[in-house]
Parts: sequence; C-alpha cells; structure tokens
Amino acid sequence: MSIISQHPASVRATAPQEFAPVAEPITVSFRRQDPRTTFLRRVLNLAATLLMITAIAVFVFLAIGPRFLGYQTSTMLTGSMAPEIMPGDVIVTTALPVSEVQVGDVITYQIPVDDRRVETHRVVEVNRTADGETAVRTKGDANAAADPWVAVLQGEHAYTTTAVVPQLGHLIRALRTPLVNTVVVYGFPSLLVIGALTMIWRKPHTNTPGDTAQAQENSTVMDVPVLDLAAVDNLADELDSRQAALNFINEFAVLLEGRVAAIVNPPASSECVDVTITLLSLNVGASMVGARQLERTTALVLESDSPRQLGNYPGLAPRLVAEAEAFQLAAGTIR
Repeated sequence: MSIISQHPASVRATAPQEFAPVAEPITVSFRRQDPRTTFLRRVLNLAATLLMITAIAVFVFLAIGPRFLGYQTSTMLTGSMAPEIMPGDVIVTTALPVSEVQVGDVITYQIPVDDRRVETHRVVEVNRTADGETAVRTKGDANAAADPWVAVLQGEHAYTTTAVVPQLGHLIRALRTPLVNTVVVYGFPSLLVIGALTMIWRKPHTNTPGDTAQAQENSTVMDVPVLDLAAVDNLADELDSRQAALNFINEFAVLLEGRVAAIVNPPASSECVDVTITLLSLNVGASMVGARQLERTTALVLESDSPRQLGNYPGLAPRLVAEAEAFQLAAGTIR
C-alpha cells in the first residue's frame, strides 16, 4: 500500500492561523467499546423507540382516530362478556343503522334504568314497532340470564363491536390516576422542551479561522485515535459482513493518497469548490471507517467560515499527510 509523501512547497496564507504541530511519532490508538455496554445501549435505545412508537400509536388510536375515522372506543369494566371481551379490554365500535341491528350483534348502548350507564352486551331479541322504533333485549355472554330491561335504541345509528384491543383499558385507567396524569400532562412536555433546548445549546457554532486554530491547539493528536475499532465493528454490522467492512476500509485507504493530494496540492485548474467537495467526501468517508483524526481535521476546516481558502490554514497540509499515513498503517493491522 502506498504511503503519501507529497508536501506542497508553499501554501499562500492570508491572516495565517497555525494548526497544532503534529506529534512525532504518531501513536496508533485502538479504542474498542465494551460489548456489554454496546448491547445495553442498543437495548435501551430500542426500548425507548418502541415506547415512543407505542405512545404515539395509542394517542392516535384514542384521540385522533375517533374524530376522523368515525369509530368510538370504550373500556370493558366487568367480565359479563367473557371470554370474548375481558375486563380491561378496549372495545372499538362503529356506527350501524338501527334498522340493521339483528340478533347476535354486540352493541354498546345506554341502559334505560338505574344509573343509565353504558353497557356492551349481545342482542338476543329485536322488536320493531309500527312507528319505526327498534327495541332490543341483550345478554352478557357470561351471564346466566338476559338483562332485565328492554332498551329502545335512540337516534339513527347503534354502535356495534368491530374490534377488541386486549388489556389496553388498564393502561388508560392508569393514565387517568392523578399522579400519572400530572406526569403525562406536565412531565412529558417538559422533557420535550428540555430535549429541544439541549439540542439547540449543543449545536456547534460556525468557526472562524482563529476559532479553528484555537480548537486545534486544545486537541492534541494523542487524544483522538487514528483508527477507532468501534467504528469498524459498526460498519461490519451495517454491511452484515466483517470482510465487506475490511474491503471498504482498504478501498478508502487506497484512495486516500489521491484525495489528500487533491486538497494539499490541487491542480492549477482546480476550483475552490472542488477542494471543498473533496474535503467533504474525505470527512464523510473518515467518519464511516473510524479515521477519527482525519475526521476531526477535515471537520474543523469545513465548519469554518472559509473552508475554500486553504491559505488560512498553513498547518493543514502536513497534518493531513501525517494523519493519512498513520491511518494507512493502522488499516493494515486490522483483521
């Protein structure tokens, strides 16, 4: 594998800002994450994602769906319809013309006696009067006898059971308790606001050439690995093959000489935008293969106000060359 050896004779500078000198010799640093920590992080991320998806789905199902899709939901409180509908199940009902209600339908209606509660039972008898009213007798599947009343269905539609969501009602009842309701109403929005503010505060500002030089001075070669093996493992997972990941890294290393040469010693006919595109390509590739020093150096230039004016970075050329050589050596050691 070839090692980069070209250095530009000179790089014209305007308001020169120096990068920190390259430490000699450059130490190849390998940083592998604890597999248990990685596995735990993935499990927690997956659990958080599933929880968020579930919460959104429940919200859409209970709050948005009934408004736009025309169904209603209610929670079964007793075991009168067991085993088809158990206590804590959520019943999904849809509108059915009263004239079409028949024996065997499971309907949700308001009983005509006592507290006039809403009940969900099966129709066992239907009587239609001459003036068009529909009266029904109902019975719970688990009850020994029919309900002791005759209910006249009001309006043009009755609501029949279309689907049953097992045990969802228990979650709904828990959410309605004062403590949980307070957390849901005030806690979750607060966490969202805090998360949004954190993302804003952590957003990197646009660097000037002076900022770039200062950042470089505060970060030595030794605290950033030449090759991060955790990135190699992640790339192998993405490609479903460690050999494919190694081939990708080897190809990156082979092309590295030409990319760096195009940045530090561009052809006379090259436009500034071409150099910027090459820097961006090198930064993305370095991030994928775990070339952390190359990733850091190219990012510092790209985040500045004038990434195309390489004259502002007289220390860039030797740093890129040295970091590329170090990565090529490191890449040849992994298996």
